[in-house]
Amino acid sequence: LNLRSEINIRSEFPRMIVLPFINNSGDQSLDYFGYISGEELSSEFSHFRDLEMVSFHTASQLAEGEQKLAWLLENLGVDFVLRGKFHKVDQSILINIQLYETINKTQIWTRKIRTELKKERFESLVSEVSAKVISFLAGSYGLISRSLWESASQQKYSNLRGRRAVYLYRLTQINVDAVGLEKAEEEIHKAVAADPGFALGWATLGEIHCDYYSHSLEHRVQFLNNSLAYIDKAMQIDPCLQYISHVKTYACLHQKDADGARIAAQRTCELNPNEPYLTGMAGFWISLIGDFEKGIPLVKKSLKRNPYYPTYMHHAIMLDHIDRGEYEKAVKEAIAFNHPQYFWSHLDKAAAFGLIGDIEKASKHYRILIELLPSFVEDPLEFVRIFVCVESLQEKMMKGLKAAGLK
Repeated sequence: LNLRSEINIRSEFPRMIVLPFINNSGDQSLDYFGYISGEELSSEFSHFRDLEMVSFHTASQLAEGEQKLAWLLENLGVDFVLRGKFHKVDQSILINIQLYETINKTQIWTRKIRTELKKERFESLVSEVSAKVISFLAGSYGLISRSLWESASQQKYSNLRGRRAVYLYRLTQINVDAVGLEKAEEEIHKAVAADPGFALGWATLGEIHCDYYSHSLEHRVQFLNNSLAYIDKAMQIDPCLQYISHVKTYACLHQKDADGARIAAQRTCELNPNEPYLTGMAGFWISLIGDFEKGIPLVKKSLKRNPYYPTYMHHAIMLDHIDRGEYEKAVKEAIAFNHPQYFWSHLDKAAAFGLIGDIEKASKHYRILIELLPSFVEDPLEFVRIFVCVESLQEKMMKGLKAAGLK
């Protein structure tokens, strides 16, 4: 098997291969299950456009053993390998799945899945296994993406070029690093200058300028105009890139365009309903404009599917409880929004604790809020309006903040 001339050049996308699952059950009739499990997962991962998949036909021809892993690294430019083994336990099947990062030859994830074995429901069993794996590994906040973000500053993946700059931005989202945000923007500008057709880069610039809008009261019109221009540029290049619709929804929220936000959020879900983070964020944005009935189920589904979700998603659920007058439940969601360096995390806690009359805790978080964002006192209502679009909820948030110490 000689694929060197075909696929030995490393891609600007992280490249992944899914191998057929190894049948250790002693029952040759289960070989089919191992094959279709790998095929199903390879197909599902191919729907995520931030990954480049080596064809499953190629994967199915490779021999087993550690030599294969070395061969993949040398000849296919593969960054991640997913493989599994299974055997029978009574009337059940026990599957052990591992994800390897080839650049340093380490296993970065493993999962054991045990389920009832019925040959007549092989296909539904395969789908169940696939859904569990995808929810952990794929998508914007899946383990693969987070591994790439964390490696971006170390430049482990030199071939990713412009994508490295995007991963640096994702890292600043986790750490809420203003200096890092500006550096990431600078790197992405270099990337789109070198490759004007880099749709993901243009869309990321759109999200960065939405972030700038939400962090300051100065130059907001310019930030929003810049964001919309970058989004339009990205959309012209690749209208089917799911992330663009996500950023468009974010921008519509800042424009107070509820109808536009609903349309963009629906588009996000349609492009890849299996993407756990972006579909959850579609529900997040819809909830913020007041449509909790449609939005909150999407948010909760996302939280359940993806253990690596960003905790700011609890903000939407908190608002739903405040809208219902369920202030104790709102406090629990505010506490779950665990982002100590982000002023909104403390804004939510100050307001929620203020609404239940726990002045000591409300005041504590209000003081941290002001330390992180001194300009908040200049126009607190305008800051609240950024991520609380419903007027009745703005009033309740302000009531909680006043109890916390807002003058």
